[in-house]
Amino acid sequence: MHFLRTSIRNKLLLICGSGTILLLIAAGLGLYLQWQAIATMTGEVEALHAQQLVVAQKKADYYDQLLEWKNALVRITDDQAADEHLAAFLNKGAQLRLALAPFADAGTPDSDTRALAARFLAEHEDLGQKFAKAIADYRVTFAIYKLEEQSRDSDKSVGLLLDKLVASVDAQITRRTEAISGEANRVITISLGLMVLACA
Repeated sequence: MHFLRTSIRNKLLLICGSGTILLLIAAGLGLYLQWQAIATMTGEVEALHAQQLVVAQKKADYYDQLLEWKNALVRITDDQAADEHLAAFLNKGAQLRLALAPFADAGTPDSDTRALAARFLAEHEDLGQKFAKAIADYRVTFAIYKLEEQSRDSDKSVGLLLDKLVASVDAQITRRTEAISGEANRVITISLGLMVLACA
């Protein structure tokens, strides 16, 4: 301590050195917080956009599945061809439900999205059972108009549910992305504040 009291130069050296060390610590902490915010944002946003891509792809797959049903109706007089198309319809439906099932799980943070996904999965499975029953009924009665009546517009409510699910997932992802951006901006502001404080 005597060394510091004997010279103003030594006191200034200690003050400047301490200030520089504090500035470097604040800058390092700020850079670390910025890196952490950017890494978190990048990872979470990429995961959210991957979910968005899954939902968009499954919407296209749903329409592809409906084509199998239309093919089954067109070839209704050929039992083997109709059965093949119905089997393809049911198989594609099972794959679709398997891919969208995670959106109905408790891990999905948005309760509206969970509820829509659960409703879609249930109604989509019922649709497959209705279509299979319609073909089975046709093979007993050969009533083509009844088959048409049983299947006409029965996929509309399921399609609307899927549209709502896609919109809900998009809205959820947009909200979460904005929240992550806000958190990243807050961390950057804090780190800049620390640097300014160290310079003062």
